[in-house]
Amino acid sequence: GDTFTLFNATTYQGSFFSLTLPALGNGLAWNTSKLTVNGSLSVYTAIPPAITNSAVIANGSFNLSGHGTAGQTYILLMASNLTTAVWLPMLTNMADANGNFNFSDSQASNSNQRFYRIQLAQ
Repeated sequence: GDTFTLFNATTYQGSFFSLTLPALGNGLAWNTSKLTVNGSLSVYTAIPPAITNSAVIANGSFNLSGHGTAGQTYILLMASNLTTAVWLPMLTNMADANGNFNFSDSQASNSNQRFYRIQLAQ
């Protein structure tokens, strides 16, 4: 719940090319959505993502939806083999104002098997 004002300006516009923030403890995350609004960032308790639905649709795409922290960015990771388990980042998506997020893997039908997991973006 802590908020830190990093800078003040008459007007706020633009964006940052990159941000390098220190790691936080388990279950905590940075909220940077206000940096270009009022020059502040805050720490919040992140809700671990929960997968709520998955389906293969007619064109062979795999859709996965879930629920987590509103405004939190999540990364969909994929592995094609759990024995060697190299988890590759596939897609990034931000949860909406209600904490809902959705991923669609349009390349799912190109593999015999794929395994997925969701990770919080830092």
